Amino acid sequence: MKSNPRLNLESILSQRIQQLLQDAQQLLASGKLTSSRLAINKILRKTPLHTDALIIKYQIEAAEGQFDAAFDLLTALVDEHDLSERQLFIVAGHLNKLELFFLLHKVLNKLLALHPQDMKLKFNQSLCLSKIGKIQESLDLALICEQNNFDNPLLLLNIGHHYKAFSNTQKAAEYYQKYIIQAPANSGYGYWSLADLKNYIFTLQEIENMQTKLAKMSQGEAENKPELIEFALSHAKEQQKQYSQALDYMRAANTKIAQSRPFRQQGYLQLVEELSRYVPKPTDSKIPHENKVTPIFIVGMPRSGTTLTEQILASHSQVAATDELPYIERIAMQLSRKHGYSQSLLNMTAEQGSRYSAFYLKQAKAYLTQESPFLIDKNPTNYLHIGLILALFPNAKIINLIRDPFDNGMSVYKQHFSHGNDFSFNLTSIETYVTGYVKIMGHWSKQFPKSIYHLSYANLVSEPQKTITQLLEFCGLAVEKECFEFFKSDKPVLTPSASQVRQPIHKNAIGSADVYAELLPQFKRQMDELKTRIQQTLL
Repeated sequence: MKSNPRLNLESILSQRIQQLLQDAQQLLASGKLTSSRLAINKILRKTPLHTDALIIKYQIEAAEGQFDAAFDLLTALVDEHDLSERQLFIVAGHLNKLELFFLLHKVLNKLLALHPQDMKLKFNQSLCLSKIGKIQESLDLALICEQNNFDNPLLLLNIGHHYKAFSNTQKAAEYYQKYIIQAPANSGYGYWSLADLKNYIFTLQEIENMQTKLAKMSQGEAENKPELIEFALSHAKEQQKQYSQALDYMRAANTKIAQSRPFRQQGYLQLVEELSRYVPKPTDSKIPHENKVTPIFIVGMPRSGTTLTEQILASHSQVAATDELPYIERIAMQLSRKHGYSQSLLNMTAEQGSRYSAFYLKQAKAYLTQESPFLIDKNPTNYLHIGLILALFPNAKIINLIRDPFDNGMSVYKQHFSHGNDFSFNLTSIETYVTGYVKIMGHWSKQFPKSIYHLSYANLVSEPQKTITQLLEFCGLAVEKECFEFFKSDKPVLTPSASQVRQPIHKNAIGSADVYAELLPQFKRQMDELKTRIQQTLL
């Protein structure tokens, strides 16, 4: 029987493609991106819609920092390709890593269509829903997992986080306590979550239990996150007004974390210095068309009142909130790869700017349930990227929150950040970070005086009627009474400030760090010097 030449040729081509795919994946894994791209292009020239080749191609784009191109490829793969189950799981993993949660939601829906009773998939979908702001849907799905005895203690922790977002402290605490019982080796997550409720009062028994755990750990008993227990104990001791002990626990926790998450001080200072020399060209907008939406960027130090400001503005009928979006930072990373951030920003063409702004808006608008003339991005570290923001969105409004540096610095030092803010685990690093923040904000204020509103947290809580009215005027918004009654909103809040923003404005946080002034005289002096600089340059 004669062999079929056509079948033989197809077999040879298939083997060739598989070898090229394998080569491209290995080259990608070893960081040889150009060679990996050459191998993939050999496939795509013959088969432009080859799914496995496109999956590797978007990994190359992401590895090169071409996030807009990677996003376009991923969107096409999810929306236009009939992905196999294997491919869906591969894409899901990368979408989660890239924090592209709206696309991940679609992929998980496709996997759930194949496995409708898979509780692990439902749990992952619940986590994804929380990332895209659909907190009630996320909670409903998590409760289904609990009813079906999904065996993962993290489910209890996340249900607690959901109740916290809705300011149901009692239910949140109930689930955190369940988590502590079910995950004793990881109980630090549960204890810190209780502390992070802010208005939760630890019982004497809970304090004793935490101290006993720490004592046993010093004798060799396993506990994965002792620093979280120390943060929680610091919070508990502060509640008891035992400030020296609170500071001791605070220091111990921060010292542990700083060892594994060091602050890259030199890189930060170099970036501040580079951007401080950036001067935009006259009429240096990179966008050739008028945007139909006005982005409002709320920036500043973490724990400075950014969430409070977001809730005030988001209560306005013309304003929609999104999240602490990473997309401006990603565009900045993309610009930084070749000739340095500042120079690349100066050289950015109108075509590039239009592409970047479209990429950003497509991500941001995914959070909106309906079109709004204004949208909020509350990523505090966007203060570094104001030059980029205003090149992309010349109509953008920048609101810079300013809080007393000592109050702000201590609030940061006692807070555990699960990711980012690596400067917060060392008092010297906090001083360095604030110094850089003041320097670059002073520079941006000189370059863009009409686009930046410096909002004093002290003024906001002392004279809310006057300050909120001025804030709305800066944004080009009519005064609406809902902005003064933001605490009545039923919108979920996902930041550590969830409990505070459910209350009318109060002055409790003013001078909150004074109890540590005598214990930290040098840090207090440094922060007071920075306060003077802020008053001279920003306020």
